[in-house]
Amino acid sequence: MLKRNVNARNRILTPGQYEQLLEDSSRDVKAILYAGSYTGMRFGEILNFTGDKADLNNRVICLEAEDTKDKECRSISNL
Repeated sequence: MLKRNVNARNRILTPGQYEQLLEDSSRDVKAILYAGSYTGMRFGEILNFTGDKADLNNRVICLEAEDTKDKECRSISNL
């Protein structure tokens, strides 16, 4: 369920469109696309990511409230 007042997007790329986007993208943009698709992190969260937010032993990224759009802490563990 989406939260209230959230800028929800309903555009979903097909696998073929995603592959074409990757093929046409620069190396830096590919890194952002891969990070977003594997973690669900938003563009701004990826750009502001620093190593101290990653727990490599437990394979978790911990985003603090100030790191997220909705100002709520979030852990990402599907790494």
